[in-house]
Amino acid sequence: MTEPSNDNAAKNCRISLKVSFAGKAPAGKSMPITPYLESHRFDPETKRVMGIAFEMARVALRLSDRTDVASEIIATRIIQLANAGERDADLLCEGALTFLREQQGQGGSQPVPPLPGSD
Repeated sequence: MTEPSNDNAAKNCRISLKVSFAGKAPAGKSMPITPYLESHRFDPETKRVMGIAFEMARVALRLSDRTDVASEIIATRIIQLANAGERDADLLCEGALTFLREQQGQGGSQPVPPLPGSD
């Protein structure tokens, strides 16, 4: 089996966005990435975009538990990319998925399922 290309990762991030997330958190609700932010400070719009990217990556990987190791790795990478200035949800998602796959290739302990439609 071959590794999915970055184009497939980006495509699946966009598909996940359309399927899983309407683009805004319900009023009064925190974004799903908020528990991972700890001492990091971001403006509300950046938090929204990061939350969308986080959910897109989780849906692309079919993760249901936000507290598992893969979710933590995804959140950490999205935060790193946002700290570096990235503000595009598709690129944040793609960067997190690519990073997770690279970690798997370097002896990561948890297998990462292929993205839907990448066969």
